[in-house]
Amino acid sequence: MRRRMGIAVVLLLIAGCGLMPSPERQATDQARENARAAAARVAGRPPADAGRLAAEVRGVQVLRETPVAGGTRLVIRTSGRAHEDAWSTEHITMRRCYALTVAPSAGPPRPHRVDCPRGAPLTFRP
Repeated sequence: MRRRMGIAVVLLLIAGCGLMPSPERQATDQARENARAAAARVAGRPPADAGRLAAEVRGVQVLRETPVAGGTRLVIRTSGRAHEDAWSTEHITMRRCYALTVAPSAGPPRPHRVDCPRGAPLTFRP
């Protein structure tokens, strides 16, 4: 009976570990949430202020700001961190870039994953 109980516990632990998302997935999800926070911050605001407002969100850098018909297109870089495993103190960091199209008449822009452009982030005056 004890042996079966031990085997059951081991199997449950193995199955439980398989349900945990990978550290890469956790860090990527966190980066995506940062992009959504930037999208919520610029929603309903004038497109001329979009870059500055997005840059104010913690963990978000604005890499490009391009005027488009009826608004502004931003390319932002965000990052997310996660522990390498449950017993590690080491972190991994995933950097991701997203495009946001900000228009005054639209709701919150939906972040779309894009390749990160080269160059330093833009700076904005307060």
